[in-house]
Amino acid sequence: MAGTHAVMENKYNHVTPGKVVRIIVLIALLLFLAAPLLWQISLAFKGPKDDMYAAPYLIPVDPTIQNFVDVFNRLPLLFYVCNTLIVAALNIGGNIISGCFAGYSIALLKFKGKGLVVGLLFLSMLVPGETILIS
Repeated sequence: MAGTHAVMENKYNHVTPGKVVRIIVLIALLLFLAAPLLWQISLAFKGPKDDMYAAPYLIPVDPTIQNFVDVFNRLPLLFYVCNTLIVAALNIGGNIISGCFAGYSIALLKFKGKGLVVGLLFLSMLVPGETILIS
């Protein structure tokens, strides 16, 4: 029996002008946001001969990793990274422990304004501590 197969149209295969414009805008936004990062990476690999007063170019003529060697020799960078990891781990641990206690007590208690308290609890975890210290 010669069967006819129903061809199902995929609603995602249609190219519309709106989709094309959206993709063009997203690509332009990507290039706009990625340009400073690419420029900084390019500067990191430029040597002392590549001065900033010449015509700017993205790809270094003579790339070098001497800048990275100098940073690791002059600064205790690994100490700074370890310190940051310790502070971040303690901060995350403190948030988890206090969040567990607060969530457990809020779940058991029944009172008016419970949603507001939960919202304020989430908001206090979203705001960085430095912002609270500054204000």
